[in-house]
Formats: sequence, C-alpha cells, structure tokens
Amino acid sequence: MVDNLRRRFMPDAAASALDAANEESLYRQLAASQTTLVSVAHRAGILKYHRHVLELLGDGEWQIHPAQGYDFRH
Repeated sequence: MVDNLRRRFMPDAAASALDAANEESLYRQLAASQTTLVSVAHRAGILKYHRHVLELLGDGEWQIHPAQGYDFRH
C-alpha cells in the first residue's frame, strides 16, 4: 500500500511474494524516493533499508532495536 500524501509504503502480501532480486529493486527505488518504509518481514535483506526493528514479543510486550546488526533468530 502506498500513501502518496505522506510518502509511506507498507508492503502487502503481493510485495512479500517477490523474489529476492525484485524485492531488492523495489526497496532500492523506494529508499531513493525518500519514502518512509514500514515492513513486516522475515528476510534480513531488507534491514539495510530500515533504521529500526519493532519486535513484538507477545502479551502486549515489544522492543525496538537498531536495524543494523539485528538478528531475526534471537
């Protein structure tokens, strides 16, 4: 979903179906357009296009981590 008024992009199910090369191309173009990206993902490759990771821990708990160096496995 693209919100042109505020320049935000929140990928939907269609974006998650992209192969790694097309996903990289999409995020590269969005980053160049200075669009705010909000992603739900499990691929580490998109971390370079984000500054923060919001980790949902369950039971209403959450943590914010720097995207750089974030490990999905912890």
